Amino acid sequence: MRFSATCLLAVLLSAGVTQHLAAEYSPVLPLPETVLKQLLETGELGAGLPDSVIQYLNLAELDYLPRALQINIQHREDNSLYQHLRLPETVSACQKFLYEQRDTLQVICDTHGADPSILSAIWFTESRLGENTGDYLVRDLCFTLTLLEEPEVIAWNIASACENEPERDPEEVAATVRKRSQRKRKWALRELNILLELY
Repeated sequence: MRFSATCLLAVLLSAGVTQHLAAEYSPVLPLPETVLKQLLETGELGAGLPDSVIQYLNLAELDYLPRALQINIQHREDNSLYQHLRLPETVSACQKFLYEQRDTLQVICDTHGADPSILSAIWFTESRLGENTGDYLVRDLCFTLTLLEEPEVIAWNIASACENEPERDPEEVAATVRKRSQRKRKWALRELNILLELY
């Protein structure tokens, strides 16, 4: 009888063998060249774009971000996460930014048809107007997230989620991991394609 990696991890988990598995193990990831070739062949990435644009991915410098592959099934989106965006000081900061950067924002507006006030609101939401820039490239993050539906990554996330929530039904956990992985991968591909188009 053959077992998939997911089934095998579930069996080990139920036997108590995978204690602290997520902390000690990370999935083996395919070479970036292999992933890029597959995405281009399936048309999921760069469809209709010239090779020169694809070179933006710069495989020689591309870094995987393994920690970004972790699926948190406990995370729940709700309005409380965004209350700070409705504060008067947030509005004032965006208005100040609109005034100080009006020339640059107008160029973007003329080129892409984007409303400057919406641009400033998005900019504040994503980075507090450039204050928080993170410690990785968007390119690297999105490219890494295209691996979310790799069997070994799925198995790793299911095992990790089962460890963190042992009281939940393993089948429900597995279904949630797969659903969130699929949704997040689709988002990453959409972002990566937009990034390439802008380039």
